[in-house]
Amino acid sequence: MASEPGAETLPVALFGVNMALNAAWSALFFGMRRLGLALVDMGALWISIVAMIIVYMPIDPLAGWLLLPYLAWVSFAFVLNMTMQRLNPASHFLGVTR
Repeated sequence: MASEPGAETLPVALFGVNMALNAAWSALFFGMRRLGLALVDMGALWISIVAMIIVYMPIDPLAGWLLLPYLAWVSFAFVLNMTMQRLNPASHFLGVTR
């Protein structure tokens, strides 16, 4: 672990943001059936995973490498979410009915 006091704040905060975005996606996609909002959330989730990889790699390279399958899965899920949104144009996108 880093030797500076408070150095763990950013990694822990990124993890918390990532978990919140992950939970929000499930609620948006499955619970509320808001495919567009879920897609936006998924983009933010993807960015948070990349940020965690960048921050974790210098601290513990194994932790950074172990996030790559998670990034791959979220990338695949993003494509699925995007395809479902495209195939369901009448669905809500960002809360607006077309």
